[in-house]
Amino acid sequence: MNDNRELIAYAREMIAEVRALADETITLVAEQVAQETGEQIVARHPGIMDARFGDLTRMGDQARAYREALRIIRQWLLPSDQRRLGDLLKVVPPDVAEEITTHLRAAGVLPEG
Repeated sequence: MNDNRELIAYAREMIAEVRALADETITLVAEQVAQETGEQIVARHPGIMDARFGDLTRMGDQARAYREALRIIRQWLLPSDQRRLGDLLKVVPPDVAEEITTHLRAAGVLPEG
């Protein structure tokens, strides 16, 4: 039993280290691409406790965009409705679907395309 706890603790420690290294590498790659091309590529976001002011500002903008998408969705989808968002977007007017997807992209929860 004690061996299992030690193994689990060791595994958790190793996973945390790998995640930290991966996050650092992803951030470095994204920063390098942004510096060389001016393009912001999708990268994993820092944990909230590692966020800098710019990260927090971006998160705030994303939250506002998500809130706006949800405001529109609530006009077409009731809490008791069992439809999925993808199904809803197929039956609302095209301009409504476009507005919702634009906000969801700005919120960072829907990929471009």
